[in-house]
Parts: sequence; structure tokens; C-alpha cells
Amino acid sequence: RFIANFTTMRENHRTEEEFQNSFILKRFTFEFFDCYIPLIYVGFIRFDIDGLQRLLIALYTSDEIRRVVTETILPYLSSGFTLSGKPKKHLEEEEIDLLTANEIHRQIGLVEYEPFNDYLEMVIQFGYIILFAGAFPIASLLSVGCNFLEIRSDAFKLIQTLRRPFNKKTSELGIWLYIMEFMSFVSIFSNIILFAFSSRQLGSMVKIELKKDGKYTGEFIFLLVILEHLFILIQVVLRYFIGVKPKWVRIFEDRLSHRKNQKLSLKFGDKQKKKTLK
Repeated sequence: RFIANFTTMRENHRTEEEFQNSFILKRFTFEFFDCYIPLIYVGFIRFDIDGLQRLLIALYTSDEIRRVVTETILPYLSSGFTLSGKPKKHLEEEEIDLLTANEIHRQIGLVEYEPFNDYLEMVIQFGYIILFAGAFPIASLLSVGCNFLEIRSDAFKLIQTLRRPFNKKTSELGIWLYIMEFMSFVSIFSNIILFAFSSRQLGSMVKIELKKDGKYTGEFIFLLVILEHLFILIQVVLRYFIGVKPKWVRIFEDRLSHRKNQKLSLKFGDKQKKKTLK
């Protein structure tokens, strides 16, 4: 984090948004290699699909357990089992003010909330699901159950163990959206490699000669290129037809924009009438 912050400060970005995007990209790049390098070595260099599956299960489950323990259980235990209760209706006004002041002092002593860690956890989990889907297809199902637990764990973390964050309005996920789009694009190639080379499933499904004299045949390479282009085309089509914003959101925004334009036109019309009367 120190190196990422130091190098980003040296870049002298014009806006805070550009600074945060550059800072997030540097930190994510380090975390990406830290999490996926062992999986890349086992799956794409050794071509060991069984070893990759065992390693995926071990990393995935240990990462989920680590998050719950380090983010919720340990901070709660280190805080001395202190819980903040809400003021009741029958309390006097002075007692409510005292409880509010105590809560403020308690919040000051807590660690400041950093949203990067929560975003990173979800994106790394997203990578486990799509980058290695051919070796660990049950990851998506496990993630549903883990995310239900994560919701309650994060809620407890935000209420009890971290300082209450300020609300910040944003229109989208920012650079995280582009990171996930990049990972979904890379997943096409990673799963084709797992499907064709690591697991040997492609050889059992098609009736073509895969190797000849110890080298892969042209028919086999051509088939992989066709599959890769087909999946890229499907991704482009889905991205075109499925927008970032749902239809009801676009309709609501258009309605708000239309109302604002109507109000501006009425104000402008009133000003013109006053000028003509004068």
C-alpha cells in the first residue's frame, strides 16, 4: 500500500477520482498476482487439473474463513465485548445526550472504514468463479452461501468494529467495473486452455487428431481459435443487449431529466414575459 500510494502521489493526478483509480489499479494488480500466481502455475504451466482443483478448494475456503475471523471475530474480541445500545424512548433527554456523546467517543476510537478491502474481496471471489470455472464449477454455488454470510458479517463489522463511514454518492462502480470486464475477457482464454490442455476434455469430445509427432495439429489449434472467437462474440453481443443500467432506471432518469427541462423552460418563459411587460 505504501509503494502504491507513493507512486500515485508522484504521478500528480488532476482530480481525486483519477488519483483513486490509479491507486486502486496498482493495489489490485499486486493482490491479483498474490492470489492467482499459484493457480496459474498449477493450471497453465503444469497442466494439472486435479491439483488445480484441490488448490482452488483450499484457497477458496481458507480465504472465506480468514475474512470472517479477521474482519469480525478478532476485532470484536479485541474491543472487549463492548456493544452500543440504542437510546430507548422512556429515557430522559439528558440520558439520551449522554448516550449519544458516549457513542461519539466510541466511534472516534474505532478504525476508519476502507471500502477497498470489501471491493477487493468481491472481485477476487469473482475471479475464482470465472477464471477457473472449468476446474471449480461449484464455486458459483458456494459463493451464494458465502455471500449471505458475508452480508451479515459486513453489517456487524460496520456497526460494531469500524468507524461509521460517511455516505458518498456515485453513479457506478468506477474502475472496479473495468477490472471485472477485463477479468471476464481473460476468463475466455483461461477456461479454453483448461478445457483443451489441462483436462483433456476437448480431445474426448471431438473426433480430430490432437497431437502428431509430439506437436499439436493445425486442426486442433484452428478449433481453439474458433471457440475463442465464438465466446468473444457472445460476450460482445451480451454486453450490447444487456446495458449497465436496467430499463426501469433509464426510464426514471429520463423522467427526471424531462421534469427538470420543463421547470427550466417555465422559469425561462416567466423571465421573458417579465421583460416584455417592462
